[in-house]
Amino acid sequence: MKKLALALLGLTIVGSSAFAQTTGVLSRNAVGYVKVTIPKGKLALIRNDFEDISGAGLAITNVIGDQVPVGSTILLWDYTFNPAPKYVPINKAAANRGGWGAGGTNRLVRGQSFFLQIPSGAASNEYQVYLMGEVPDKTTAPTSTVGVITSLGMYGVPYPVSEYWTNTTLAKNAAVGDSLLLWNGDAYVPYNKAAANRGGWGAATNVILAPGQGFWFQTSNASSNWSVPKPYTWP
Repeated sequence: MKKLALALLGLTIVGSSAFAQTTGVLSRNAVGYVKVTIPKGKLALIRNDFEDISGAGLAITNVIGDQVPVGSTILLWDYTFNPAPKYVPINKAAANRGGWGAGGTNRLVRGQSFFLQIPSGAASNEYQVYLMGEVPDKTTAPTSTVGVITSLGMYGVPYPVSEYWTNTTLAKNAAVGDSLLLWNGDAYVPYNKAAANRGGWGAATNVILAPGQGFWFQTSNASSNWSVPKPYTWP
């Protein structure tokens, strides 16, 4: 199973998140990271929780780069493909950042998730991947909006925090029959909403979405936006 771990970078704003000031005094800007441990031969369903300090957007070559070996694969979910969304595979073909090729320019957008797979023939048994960037702040992201499609999509909480699934407005506004799908490294763990109340999520009321953890959500509701207020005070 994929393991998620966080390292503290000086000042902890939220208990499960790692933030650090970019200067020696309190400022608006903060950087942070989430560390993900991925065993070789396994798929990890993860998300990027941060922004690019330059404002250009965090791409695969910025975020993943050379942290994984040649032969690793990222699977993005293409929502624009007709007649239905599908995976877009991006393979690391050389031992440098350019090895991601043209696909390496794809942005890893907050609120969306992706699969990352380490090849079974990799030299190490597991790899540490650091997802790093600027912590979303009160100026640039007081609220984050995630587009949700009717059908199946890959999502993630758009801030570097832990959150109970049933505390999210996505879960609260879900229709009866909607599903949350978690990935444990080997198989999907499904949770279905069986009644029009929070208790209808059953065992999912105990699910905590960790920083850096992605999930699938399937809904019969019309396409909508998932609005998430920034859940910490600073930055």
